[in-house]
Amino acid sequence: MKSIFTICLVMFMTFGLSYGQSPRLVLSEEFTGETCGPCATNNPGYNSIMEGFAGQVISLKYQNNIPSSGPNFYTYNTGDISSRTSYYANSYSPHAFIDGNFWNGNAGAVTASQFTTRTAVTSPFEITATHSFSAAYDSIFAHIVIRATAASSIATLKARVAISERNVYGYTSPNGESDYAHVMRKLLPTAAGTSLPATMAVGDSMVFDVQWKILVSTNPAVSLPLWPMLEVIAWVQNDGNKEILQAGHSPAMIAIDPAMVSMSGVTTVSCLDSIAPSVTITNNEPTPATSIDFEYSLDGLTPMVYSWTGTLNQGATAIVSIPPIAMATGPHALNVKITNVNGTPDLISTNNMVAKPAGRPTAAVTTFTENFVSTTWPPVNWLNENPGGLTTTGWSRATAGVATTGSAKMNFYSTPASANVRNNTLYPLSPLDLSTVTGSLYLTFSVAHQRYSASYTDRLDVIVSTNCGATWTTAYTKSGANLATVAAFGTAAFTPSSTQWRTDAVDLAAYIGNPNVLIAFKGVSGYGNNAYVDNINLSTSPVGIQEHPNMNFGFDVLPNPVTADNGTILISLKKNANVRVEVLDIMGHLVSQASQVMLSKGEHSQPLNLQGLANGLYLVRLNVDGEQLTRRVVLQQ
Repeated sequence: MKSIFTICLVMFMTFGLSYGQSPRLVLSEEFTGETCGPCATNNPGYNSIMEGFAGQVISLKYQNNIPSSGPNFYTYNTGDISSRTSYYANSYSPHAFIDGNFWNGNAGAVTASQFTTRTAVTSPFEITATHSFSAAYDSIFAHIVIRATAASSIATLKARVAISERNVYGYTSPNGESDYAHVMRKLLPTAAGTSLPATMAVGDSMVFDVQWKILVSTNPAVSLPLWPMLEVIAWVQNDGNKEILQAGHSPAMIAIDPAMVSMSGVTTVSCLDSIAPSVTITNNEPTPATSIDFEYSLDGLTPMVYSWTGTLNQGATAIVSIPPIAMATGPHALNVKITNVNGTPDLISTNNMVAKPAGRPTAAVTTFTENFVSTTWPPVNWLNENPGGLTTTGWSRATAGVATTGSAKMNFYSTPASANVRNNTLYPLSPLDLSTVTGSLYLTFSVAHQRYSASYTDRLDVIVSTNCGATWTTAYTKSGANLATVAAFGTAAFTPSSTQWRTDAVDLAAYIGNPNVLIAFKGVSGYGNNAYVDNINLSTSPVGIQEHPNMNFGFDVLPNPVTADNGTILISLKKNANVRVEVLDIMGHLVSQASQVMLSKGEHSQPLNLQGLANGLYLVRLNVDGEQLTRRVVLQQ
């Protein structure tokens, strides 16, 4: 980053004037973060209290790296955030400091009484702050005047200036927070501030100017500051005891901001040949919106324009119906965007668009398989619905796979658990034609998952629709320990090895005879750890189990080779039965035996315990009501 500073510190000595102490603008600094769960819980109440002191309290937020670096704000300006962290010896989030040393503690413990008490204390200074921009709006210029309204003799006074972003719209962070206000973007001239005279008489004034070339990050995931939302906060601080004696504020210039709230009227998967979306809009700013132009399109093609007229006051909402858009079969991306408001371009781009995937099913198929070997994502005729809107969350393609390169990865590790982004769904748009199927039918797939901890529970569902996506039924659901294929918890982002997969099956018997069956894979985030899906197939037996024609059961062991703690026995029973698992060495000697259990008719999975056994070849024998079948397995660590 290259910043330009012009500091012009002028001290005016004024005699014969009489001043009193000045009303105080309280500065409330907070250390918070995009990955901080308690921050998302406590910040709404903290923000609400400050909003009740408009004109008396100004907020400044340092988005830090506690408990870890977020994808946006800390990355944008690590240096200044780290400097203020060290200045206050801050070690946790959310941590609020009111006027430096007047009060500090968990932001969730802040009460209105603390601000009431502090705002009643007059200040020996008054601060006037103004700002402007270059013609290209790529530089901001701040003009600060600090005037002594009472005599002062403090050797450690500093003047500090922050460029902050009043509101950051359209972004939801990993902790689920989407309300970002007064985000610190740059400290001028540096975080150290500018020294002020040790002795000042009543009427002495200090004037200085600073400017900043707005940093453009090379990281496309980083949210860049928007010039209409930039504000200037200046303050005088005693570095000896960290007390802030006065603050000044130059507000952001934006006066009108119609924003997209949501889209409705669009079913994610539908057999209709057109879609007619409606968008809900609101006005965040005081100037009424009387005309708004919308651009709308499918798949980034030449947009069409719809013009709306009416009156949209601050805080009001309106529902706007967009004309129908023709939709061919296959997956599509629908976008609706505000371009102009009251005849001029919309200055805030981060909250002026809503996007939604939409798909129309293709012709039905009788066979189905997907192993994600192709690098095309999503696969051909698949639709990916990630409400988070980022490629770093929700479903994506991973290079890890069972036997080949590639799988579908549900990024529970980075996807928030908040309601508006936690459900992420992969839709194959080729329906299954099961009209001629007889006997049994299963959807089989390999899955891998490791839990972050017992406190974070992720879920994988397989959902089915027989009415072209209008309604869906859950045919398979596993979560927590039942979904996990690794026993131990893992706090690093999980990538499976070849031995950390399990094969699961979904019984499709209820849908046999139906010519149009849609399936989908739905990940429900608990902000835990990643899950992977691979080798999706249709099978006439669950997970490849071959039932013996003269027996009432069949079974298999997965994976094979197996490790001591990740084996699973998959059992298919034609009737209720007593089941016992036995492990024998290659000579036929019994080396391990599980207790006999009663299992009902249907499909079951049981853990295979090979702890304490040496690597090599073993026989797994299943005893079902006296009948026996044996499978060979290779144990390797």
